[in-house]
Amino acid sequence: MPISIDKGLIFVRVPNESEAKIAELLDLEDNSPHGVSYYLDNYQNAFSKTKKFCVVRNPWDRFALFYDLVREDENFIDHDLVKDKSFAEFVEDFENNRDSYKNPCWLPQTAWIWSDYGPIVNHIFVEDPECLETPQFTDLATQIKTFLKLDVELDDVDREAASKRREDYYTNELVEKVSKFFSHDIQAFSYIYEPISDDSIRISKEGDS
Repeated sequence: MPISIDKGLIFVRVPNESEAKIAELLDLEDNSPHGVSYYLDNYQNAFSKTKKFCVVRNPWDRFALFYDLVREDENFIDHDLVKDKSFAEFVEDFENNRDSYKNPCWLPQTAWIWSDYGPIVNHIFVEDPECLETPQFTDLATQIKTFLKLDVELDDVDREAASKRREDYYTNELVEKVSKFFSHDIQAFSYIYEPISDDSIRISKEGDS
C-alpha cells in the first residue's frame, strides 16, 4: 500500500490528476489505490503512528477529466461505454445506467476516504483551492510542505484544460446533474462551481443557484 513507516505517512490515493505523481515522488512501498476497508483491515497499528493524507479535486472538473481520459484510452475500463458519446450523452447514460460503469474513477472521492465514523485521513489537500467555497491560493506543493514538512516538485494542475472542458461540456442542466452525482463530495470538501461565462450558474455546497 502507499505507506511508509519510516516517513510516518500513509497516502490514501483518490484517483485524481496529481495523485500518481505524488505517490511516485514520495517513493512509497505500493503505488496502488485502495478502498477504505483495505487500510482499516490491514494496517490498524500503522494508522495510529502515521499522518494520513489524500488529495481531492472539485467534482465537475474531475468528472470531465476522467471522461476525456477514459474516452481516449481503449485500455481504460468503460472505454467502450464512453468512446462514442458526447459529454451530455455520457452524463445522461451515467445517470440512467450507473451500475453499468465499473471504473473506480467514477466513485465519489469520499468513497475512498470515508468510513462510518468520518474521514480516515488527517489532511485533505486540494488540487484547486481557488474552487473552494472560501477560495484559497496555496498550491498543492505548498500545502504538502506546510502540513507534512515534505518538499515535492509538482506541476500545477492544468487549469486551462479544465476551463476549456467547462466551456465545451457544461450547461446549467449538466452542472446540476453532476452536482447530484457528487453531492457528498461537494458538501464534504466545500467546493463550488465557478462558471466560465455569465450565463452559466454557480452551484454551492447546498445546491443553491
